[in-house]
Amino acid sequence: MADIAALFDDVLFPVELLHPVTKEPVGITFHIAPFEADATADWYMRTQSQYERMKSGEVSADKIAEIDALVIIKRCAASIRKWDWDGNSFGELGKDPACTIENRIAVMSAPGASWIVDQVFQAGVHAENFTRKPETI
Repeated sequence: MADIAALFDDVLFPVELLHPVTKEPVGITFHIAPFEADATADWYMRTQSQYERMKSGEVSADKIAEIDALVIIKRCAASIRKWDWDGNSFGELGKDPACTIENRIAVMSAPGASWIVDQVFQAGVHAENFTRKPETI
């Protein structure tokens, strides 16, 4: 029998960004930490609360969609612990921007960056990216 507590590996997972059309690497790698299980529970509770408020007329469906998009952007930005731009630049942040929370949020929330958010989000929600192989436990 294996100790399943040892399955989780808190090492960072590299997300090599791929061009949204060609799927070729663009030369930028984000190293992300896993999305936390309690964050998922918080999201569920917040969403349920918002839908209840929407039903009562307090919050519109558009506002809920806007809030959900911001939550995903912030979760992705928070998961990035380091990045390597390999000499590439990003708008006003310039070449090889520092990996500050402000810069991470700027990248994730930039117009046209939904493909970046999607790639980070998809990597962050997959437990297998942060789980050890059975032979290593």
